[in-house]
Amino acid sequence: MAVAPVLGVVAGNREWAERLHSLRVRAEINPFEAGQFGRVGLAIDGENVMRPYSFVNAAGELPLEFYFSVVPGGPLSVRLAQLREGDEVLINAKANGFLVLSQVPPAKQLWMLATGTGLGPFLSILKGERVWRDYGTVVLAHAVRYAGDLAYRGDILAMVGEKNKGGCPPPTPPMQDGGGVNLSSIGGDGGEGNLSSVGGDGGGVDKKKSVRLIYAPFVSREKTDFALGGRIPQALAEGTLAEFAGLQPSPEESQFMLCGNPQMVKDATEVLKEAGFRRNRRREPGHITMENYW
Repeated sequence: MAVAPVLGVVAGNREWAERLHSLRVRAEINPFEAGQFGRVGLAIDGENVMRPYSFVNAAGELPLEFYFSVVPGGPLSVRLAQLREGDEVLINAKANGFLVLSQVPPAKQLWMLATGTGLGPFLSILKGERVWRDYGTVVLAHAVRYAGDLAYRGDILAMVGEKNKGGCPPPTPPMQDGGGVNLSSIGGDGGEGNLSSVGGDGGGVDKKKSVRLIYAPFVSREKTDFALGGRIPQALAEGTLAEFAGLQPSPEESQFMLCGNPQMVKDATEVLKEAGFRRNRRREPGHITMENYW
């Protein structure tokens, strides 16, 4: 028997770029685990039209926040993008989803790979305490087409400064025609690495201060002076992402979480499998946890 959704009130609607919005909602829902999604919707022509959107806010934090893209001609997202403060919206009280840290074994390195609005669940996870307790260094890679699509970039950079206590300047992207390190050759004895050779502002990293969070933005359709080019699977295969982060991922020390475009998830998973990583399953722990977000 379907449970009726609860009524929420819009607390804000931010337009990051064309067709990219964050909707903030005040509503009383059941507790959820960071990384899960809720079903958000509206009553349209006498029917509740609901779609899954991941929480951006931390577990227990209010208002609730959802990052979504507008699908032209779609029945729901176009209307959600038009909501303003004080408008009403429907939300299922119970959250769902398994892209959560309770399903991911602790590790020295946690690699979060996202495209587009697949960034949302990772932001929720990064706002919690568990990720900083169970994992040594976190790498957040976010791939978009244009630099203007890098939503939450300012928030992420602020978190980088906070978590690294000022000891981690933003890395400089490698030359796009550079060779890099091939992921398939990365050994199991790789350590946590450091960013002292990655540059940024020329000062390197203060090795006396811990590097907990590394942000690796990708922009595929225009050149920038701060982001990697191309796609995440290619950067994994060629070692460009590893070089950018100054870390060596290995099955012994690394966990990967993937969220976003199904093609990215599929291609990145294949690259990782070829390098010795395997799917993480409840009865057989591995290294790759994923969720398609499209």
